[in-house]
Amino acid sequence: MMSPFYLAVARAVLLLVGLIAVLPMGCSGGSRSNGWSGRAGDGGLIATDLHDTAGPAERPGPIALVGARNEWLSTTIRIPNWQGGRGARLRLRNANSISAAPQLKPTLAVMQLIAMPVDQSGAAFVRQAGRPAASRTAPRALLPVARDRNGEFDLSTLRDPNAPPGGPARTADGSRPVDLWIDLLVPAETPAGRYELSIELLRKPGGKPVAQLPLSIDVHDFVLPDDRHLTLAAKLDWDDLAQHYNGAFQGVSPRLVNRTNPRFSDAVRVLDRLMTLAQSHRTSLFVPQLQPTVKWPSGEPPSIDWNDYDSIVRPWLSGDQFNDRIPLGFWALPSPDQIDEFDPASQREYWGLAASHFDQLDWLDRSAILLSSGDATGATGRANAVSSIRLSTEAAAALAGHPRLRVVVPLNGDQVQFAGPSTSNRLVPPEAADRLVIAAPGLISAPPIQNWPRAAGHPRRWMRTDVREVVPATGAAGGEHDVRLWAWLAFLRDAGTIIWNDPLPSQMVPQRSADPANLVWFYPGHWFGQNDPVPTVHLKWLRRAEQDYEYLYLASQRGETTNTRLLAELLAKPVEVQPNQNPDPVYGLLTGTTDAAAWDGALQLVARSILLRPPGQLPDLAVQHQLELETRRWTDPQQRPVLVARSSQWLIDPLMPGRGISNWIDLRCGIDIYNTAATDPTTHTLQWTGIGAGWRVPGQPTVVRALDGYRVRRVSMDARVNLGELGAETREPLEITFTHGFTRRETKLQVVVPAAALDRRDEPLTVDGSLGDWREVDAIGSGALVKMLSRPTVQQGALERMSTPVNLYANWADDAVNVAFRVEGLSSAGGRVSRNFIEYDLRRAWGEDVCEVLMQPVYADNSVGPTLNVTLKPTSVWVERKLDARTNADPWAPLEGAAVRYAATVDGGQVWRGEITVPWKAIGDPAKGRPVLLRFNFSQHRAATGESGSWAGPIDFGRDDAFTGILHIRDTGAFVAPGR
Repeated sequence: MMSPFYLAVARAVLLLVGLIAVLPMGCSGGSRSNGWSGRAGDGGLIATDLHDTAGPAERPGPIALVGARNEWLSTTIRIPNWQGGRGARLRLRNANSISAAPQLKPTLAVMQLIAMPVDQSGAAFVRQAGRPAASRTAPRALLPVARDRNGEFDLSTLRDPNAPPGGPARTADGSRPVDLWIDLLVPAETPAGRYELSIELLRKPGGKPVAQLPLSIDVHDFVLPDDRHLTLAAKLDWDDLAQHYNGAFQGVSPRLVNRTNPRFSDAVRVLDRLMTLAQSHRTSLFVPQLQPTVKWPSGEPPSIDWNDYDSIVRPWLSGDQFNDRIPLGFWALPSPDQIDEFDPASQREYWGLAASHFDQLDWLDRSAILLSSGDATGATGRANAVSSIRLSTEAAAALAGHPRLRVVVPLNGDQVQFAGPSTSNRLVPPEAADRLVIAAPGLISAPPIQNWPRAAGHPRRWMRTDVREVVPATGAAGGEHDVRLWAWLAFLRDAGTIIWNDPLPSQMVPQRSADPANLVWFYPGHWFGQNDPVPTVHLKWLRRAEQDYEYLYLASQRGETTNTRLLAELLAKPVEVQPNQNPDPVYGLLTGTTDAAAWDGALQLVARSILLRPPGQLPDLAVQHQLELETRRWTDPQQRPVLVARSSQWLIDPLMPGRGISNWIDLRCGIDIYNTAATDPTTHTLQWTGIGAGWRVPGQPTVVRALDGYRVRRVSMDARVNLGELGAETREPLEITFTHGFTRRETKLQVVVPAAALDRRDEPLTVDGSLGDWREVDAIGSGALVKMLSRPTVQQGALERMSTPVNLYANWADDAVNVAFRVEGLSSAGGRVSRNFIEYDLRRAWGEDVCEVLMQPVYADNSVGPTLNVTLKPTSVWVERKLDARTNADPWAPLEGAAVRYAATVDGGQVWRGEITVPWKAIGDPAKGRPVLLRFNFSQHRAATGESGSWAGPIDFGRDDAFTGILHIRDTGAFVAPGR
């Protein structure tokens, strides 16, 4: 038994050891360079999700990943208060390492997420993401974290998230959370099953964990192939390389560069690193300017020296450069700079010799001539007739050079011009059509005007990414699911290749905001003090997209093509328009899905489809039935139609001749119904279900006949408003319900089609911007305006309001209509910056604080006058009248001499009060007298946030005269037509 003396000494030692143990973690005011602190219960590590431009979002609980063998899986984690010391480490450990259970031994990589400046201040971002506009930073760059010999990752040099990008930076000091991206490759030989692991933080190499986060991985019993069945390629421009890597590429000719001359070693090193980084993410690069040395002797075939060229591209096209020996998936056949200067016969000879050279080296199957569309295309990217003939002629000449040569043309199938008895024999011969690679339809497309000739071979397809209106958004507004959508759309369109431009950033310095339209694959390493190029989050998302395609490919190979195509259709939600119809910009908001859970569910259904049919075996009928039930549960909500209010027609209800008008105005509201599923033979109904005081609606619902698959149909809904009951209630939202004829599932839509009275004012009005002369009876609106359309609100059928209130007033006098408003939320720079023009972005007033007043007269005989739009800034006013859009490319023309009076005040830089008077002679036809109604809308754009809203809505832009509210021009309560 221990004596009391020794017992006391032991207790003192234990107490001292305990104090030493807790001091570094718990003492306030002292140094905390060696510890981590997090929220209670999270152990100092937090699981996060990164799916969009908003950045990593914290989520509770452990990390759960699901994937196949030979698949890259990714996750993100956050260290809330990073206080790492010199020996700080991170490791991944099997939780069951002591037991005899199978263990996962993945290839692991850890990167730090670094925010980069991204311009998200445009209308494209607001419409796509549904979030406020700003020039902000977004997590984009991924800096690699070094791994030591024990397989642990050295966290001691993590970059301070507060440090601006550009060169080396100080290490993290704990003032901001540190976000990490973790890549994990499941080995191909891993047995299927669940694996429990743990992500652990260590104070020193090989030490005990001070924080940990559970990680489970469910491994499917199939292997993703090494071969890429979808080629994701990007054109690496030589000028971009020269600008970003000036030291390596200065004075270097792409025709002379080779691997043997030391002068080119730096340029070759950069190219190798970019190619390797892209290929390791299951993507490809090609450099169009790289070319052999070609001489064109008179009267003889061209002479080609391939030595330098082959030395550069051979490791990439053979796969020897890469660890997995998989060559690049696409390489454009080299085109000499001067080839356009030679006659077609000489060009054909060159292409034949180049194709023969590539064929001898077994490169031709992954190569093709890439024809440029030039600039003779419309806004939708569809080539016009002249361009179609030119491209078809160029393709025919190239195809004649070699029997295995392929040509990529920026033409849809119905635009390719074929040679025939009644056409030029210089066009594409039908027997060579199977060597064309034609452009696949985008998300918004029309059925072909003419069918592919029966005698012609079946072409391959590729997807264009350079047509903004008809392809998925992947820039600043696009998130992971928008990038992955490309793969699902490619599977749906039977396209085997997708080609991007500009994988390098367009800005030359890291401090400048990135172009939101660019899909950047990697940043120059020297921006961060690195030797190697730095991958981006988008590159990781592209790898995920290619792996998604492999899931779809495997499922189709095992006989599950029908179900996988259905899943792809419901995720992509393509819109089919009429031939030669210009795509409606609103249709782009209908495509894809904003439901993140739908993506996880779809991929798991595809995985189960693969497992349902093991090679050489029949499916288990019970398992197949269960999968069909779960697929139906997933598809039901995805097949919900999307409703958008697009037009409002206001009609006066006439009485007997000579008795004026009745006490009612009829509304005919046009609702676009987008059928997100295949053709549905069922009859459906639309019905007003939320109607306030003053409104009357038909007792029977509107019948909607069978809907065509993936098309938009306009359906009219009728309602009436009582002029004697106009007030606040007739300005409230109305609700419309679509009821599916078979499932009885309901889809609801709220719209604001306000009806208000415009009363006569006999007293003179002082137009000074103070709003001192306005009465409560003049109020036609108060509260927040309805936000303009965005992709999330359209797909969810939601009605959102702006974040700041508006007060709106109107009345009329013998000579004019008077309108006044009070709006809030002006930009702090609004009083210092002003322009004598209005900037529009995707049809919306943009860039400054702007209000718009739109009005159109309606006369007693239901005829209408011209549409007038008054655009207002705090310091200026523009008046425009709409011309016939059928004969005017820009139908809005300035209205000179309109004599509009305007005054405004700005209080405290935030509150804007404005008053305008618009003469009757500017609004309508004086010969017709005063109108009975005014189709009316008021909209506001806030420069600080990019918010746009309207009195009647939601609409997509302020000058949208198809959808408005109504003002009844009331004279002392007597509902009589002018002049009676």
